[in-house]
Amino acid sequence: MNNIIIAFKARSDSLKFSELLRKGGVPSTIINTPRELSVGCGLSVSVEQKYREYALKALMAFDKTTYIGTYQKWCKNYCCGNKIKVIICSSI
Repeated sequence: MNNIIIAFKARSDSLKFSELLRKGGVPSTIINTPRELSVGCGLSVSVEQKYREYALKALMAFDKTTYIGTYQKWCKNYCCGNKIKVIICSSI
């Protein structure tokens, strides 16, 4: 799963931005901000990687007063006796 995560300080801005994307035809999901990021209000917008360019353009037109950052999230499964799911987030 390679999604981009767009984090805001205000929950209302996460909801507004997700709605803006949906109106533009871009599927987006409101998610709990991954604890690996430990930023913001607790809600973020998740968008599939294939919609990245549109989401970043939409962000340019959005009020960024409470914008924190855009991150890439990917998961890896490592197996050393037990399966451990490792979630890695990095700023983009």
